[in-house]
Amino acid sequence: MGTSLSLPLREQENMEKLFRLLDKQGMQEEKKQVMDLMNYVDGMDEQFGKVLKELQAVKRHLVKLQDGGRSQSMHREVRMLDAKIKAAKAELIDIKNQFMVGIDRAIVELKEKGTLALYQTLDFLKIQKGLIGIKNQLYQATDMANQGIINLGNVGDEIHGVKLHLGNIRKALTGKAAVTGSTREIEKGAVFRMQKILSETMGVLCRLEKRTDRAIQKLDALKDQAKEIQKASVRKKLKTIQARKQEQPDLKVQKRTRAAAR
Repeated sequence: MGTSLSLPLREQENMEKLFRLLDKQGMQEEKKQVMDLMNYVDGMDEQFGKVLKELQAVKRHLVKLQDGGRSQSMHREVRMLDAKIKAAKAELIDIKNQFMVGIDRAIVELKEKGTLALYQTLDFLKIQKGLIGIKNQLYQATDMANQGIINLGNVGDEIHGVKLHLGNIRKALTGKAAVTGSTREIEKGAVFRMQKILSETMGVLCRLEKRTDRAIQKLDALKDQAKEIQKASVRKKLKTIQARKQEQPDLKVQKRTRAAAR
C-alpha cells in the first residue's frame, strides 16, 4: 500500500476497477463524485510539490544575503512556512490513504449493496476533517507568506542603508561628497526575486484554500445524500417488516378455517 500510494490516485489500479464497476451498474453520478475527490487529491499533491520547490529557491537566495540578524530571521520564517506546507501535505497523504482503503472496500461490497455501499465504505466524515485540517494549514501558510514579503522589504531597506553608509565612508576617505536621500530600487536584486516568489506562492495558497473549501462543501452534499439513501433503505426495510406482519394474521385465519373445515 505504501509504495502504490506514491502514485497519483488516477493511476491506481483499483480506481480503474471501481470506475468500471460504477459504469456497469449505471452509477454515473456516483462516479463523477468519486472522480471529483480523486482530482482534488491529485491536484493538491502536485501543487504542494511545486510550492515546496519554490520555497527551496527562496532559501537559496537567502543564503546570498549578508545582513546579519534580519536574514537569519527570514530563514526561520521560511522554514516555518515550509513546515506548514509539509503539514498540509501530510494531511493530504492521510486522506489519500483513507480514500484508497475505502475504494478497496467499495469494490468488494458494491456488487452486493449497490449505491449505499459507496457511501458506507468511503468515510466522508473523516475525509472532511482532513480537508478542514488542510484548509487551516493553508490559511496560516498564506499569512506567513504575506508577512515574509513585508519582512523582506524591511531587509532590503536595511541592506540598502548599510550599502549607502559604507559607500559614503569610502567617499569620505577619498575626499568625495557623501550621497544623501538615495532610494532603493525595489524591483531589482535578490530581495525582489524572493518577494516575487513568495507573492506567487501566496496566490497559489489562496487558490488551494478556495479549492479545499469547494471540496468540503461537496462532501457536505455527499453526506446529506448518504443520509437520504440510508433513510430510504430503512423505510424499505420497515415496509417489508410491516408487510410480513400483515401476512401473518392472514395465515392464522387460513389455518383456523382449514381446521374448522376438518
